[in-house]
Amino acid sequence: MSEPVFDKYERKGAYHWKEMERSLVRRNAVLSARYQFILRNLPPSPKRVLDIGCGDGYLSCKMAEIGHFVHGCDTSETGLQWARTMADRMALNGRTEFLHMGPYETGLDAESFELVVLADVLEHVMDPGRLLQEARRVLTADGLLLLSTPAAVEGHRWDACHVQEYSRRDLEEVLSSVFTSVQVEELQIHFFFRTYVFRILGFSPFRVLINAMDLAGVNPFFISRRFLPISVAGQLYAACRR
Repeated sequence: MSEPVFDKYERKGAYHWKEMERSLVRRNAVLSARYQFILRNLPPSPKRVLDIGCGDGYLSCKMAEIGHFVHGCDTSETGLQWARTMADRMALNGRTEFLHMGPYETGLDAESFELVVLADVLEHVMDPGRLLQEARRVLTADGLLLLSTPAAVEGHRWDACHVQEYSRRDLEEVLSSVFTSVQVEELQIHFFFRTYVFRILGFSPFRVLINAMDLAGVNPFFISRRFLPISVAGQLYAACRR
């Protein structure tokens, strides 16, 4: 049996869609930046998309909202229930399907998807090579894999639930063992993250400020990759082709 991909959210009792609301206190600008990378790199025309480890379905629904046909899969039935609820609220049931299945053997037809998304999934699995092989198997010959994962930072652990956190070199190595074309990009968020979580008497003033900027369309966690030199990357993104 494969291990759960997003079981940590069941333990926390909170899902992404709650964190992506417009509340300046509850919004998660770090997560928003990760999703911006995926959404801004989607092909312009509608595609069949497989969102492996879809969790609560927030990203799946955003992709469907702009025209793609999305199959989301996860091992967390709780997450899938949230996903189906969101799709229903957004009237996206004709463009989404959420399936309970493991990350290693989806049982889906080979070469049946033009795009596979792994948004913050790789760090949760014991056998990343096996997961990537499955992603490659279901991709069409000219298909695209989009991936995000927290960057390994010396002396810092992003989440105790992570099986492995990757340096850029580590990520390039594991991706290149499966895919012919691999492009990895670093995002400068570690400095902003430390600012983001800073608290004064239990209040996070910089979180509120950055969340407000994100809602206004200027997310420091996303735009910093273009305007600041990378000192300590906080997030890695990859685009891979078979």
